[in-house]
Amino acid sequence: MEDLAAAEEDKLLKLWEGLGYYNRARNLQKCARVIVKDLHGEFPTDYDGWLALPGIGPYTAGAVASICFDCPVAAVDGNVLRVITRFTENAAPIDLQTTKAQIKADLEGVTADQVKTMVIAYEPIWAIGTGKTATADQAQEVCAMIRHTIAEMYDEATAEAVRIQYGGSMNAGNAAELLSKPDIDGGLIGGAALKPDFGKIVNYNK
Repeated sequence: MEDLAAAEEDKLLKLWEGLGYYNRARNLQKCARVIVKDLHGEFPTDYDGWLALPGIGPYTAGAVASICFDCPVAAVDGNVLRVITRFTENAAPIDLQTTKAQIKADLEGVTADQVKTMVIAYEPIWAIGTGKTATADQAQEVCAMIRHTIAEMYDEATAEAVRIQYGGSMNAGNAAELLSKPDIDGGLIGGAALKPDFGKIVNYNK
């Protein structure tokens, strides 16, 4: 723990190569520094203690507290939520906070001018290859959250400039309703692009 807390960032990021987002390595080091400096090298023993550490979210805090310290807290991640929502046939978005955190991590170090030229595509995991699609209101809710997050990170002008697309089984039958929503700027079209009625998607507003 002391070695991680004291490591130079360049060396840490070099060792982290191939393991995913570099922001995770930075948060891991921030967490180690808090444990070494503020907690005198002692790990928290409860949920709230873990949740207070940099880079630790509700799922990780619940997992560590319950597995390592026998705390009566749940460790619920996106996969558990997907099982529950499918079992209960609840199609409401479950990934708003996850998507928000992902946007913030992905845009770390990216300038406003660069963001303005981006196209961001959102597709619910449960819609990939299933033929299922979110309702227009559900898709709008997530796309609006993405735009709002960008406005929080940068400004309203940047948030308005970025294009946000919705994927997830958009087709000739639902494109017009989805694309009528204010924060859905376009569609990420998959299999529907190979069908004879693809032109109806392109000309949805004519």
